[in-house]
Amino acid sequence: MRTLLIAAIMLVPSAAQAMCVPVPPGDNRAENLANARALTLCRVQELSDATALKAQQLQVQADLEAQARSFEQQLRMQQTYAAAQPPAVSLPPF
Repeated sequence: MRTLLIAAIMLVPSAAQAMCVPVPPGDNRAENLANARALTLCRVQELSDATALKAQQLQVQADLEAQARSFEQQLRMQQTYAAAQPPAVSLPPF
């Protein structure tokens, strides 16, 4: 259950992610280029963050699926073991 809670928290997008806001161009060419560069770097960082988050989500999903398969395998083994046991013989009371 704890694993599912952690996974749910990790899959929720963070509100703290940066928002890249373009600055309207002005008359100063150097300032416009600097603003364009800053916007590009911001967008690259957003893309990098989104990619890292997606990779993390995929890893959590893969871990949960592996855990589910393991649980199902253990359940099948227990059911097979229980089915192979001889029936319990109860003795009559004295």
